[in-house]
Amino acid sequence: MADKWTLLLQIDSNEENEMRWADCGRLYFWIQKEDLRNRKFENAWLILQSR
Repeated sequence: MADKWTLLLQIDSNEENEMRWADCGRLYFWIQKEDLRNRKFENAWLILQSR
């Protein structure tokens, strides 16, 4: 099942630009490859990971 997904975008916290996700976390936008092929970006998932 994991092979159906691809990382679309990753955004890291950046204190210099005052962008901080939780405790210096990262935002990950994942999308299924089929949805990416069909440009169905509304089906993307956002995951926040922090320390």
